[in-house]
Amino acid sequence: MLIDTNGTSRHSGNETSPGAERTIFIVYPKEDERRLRAHRHDFEVRTRNAGHTWKEFDFTGVFPAWMAADEYREAYFECPEDIELKLESEFTDFAALQLRA
Repeated sequence: MLIDTNGTSRHSGNETSPGAERTIFIVYPKEDERRLRAHRHDFEVRTRNAGHTWKEFDFTGVFPAWMAADEYREAYFECPEDIELKLESEFTDFAALQLRA
């Protein structure tokens, strides 16, 4: 979905999904993060003005929280490839739970 300067939205992709099932992720270059974070309220206002609901979730702290709770965290720093399997299974479940909370 694109939200232009007057607040109207244009969708791309599967338009047959109910609105409650649609999720928009914003992927951006690292160097744009501060600017985008500073204007995220503008995204919310334009989204709501276009008649859509808004739920903001920042994944920034999810991985550190998950890693801090893992009893083997120190071992993963010594051998990072050992975490790959847990990332594919446990981390995705953890992140999904955080999003749903």
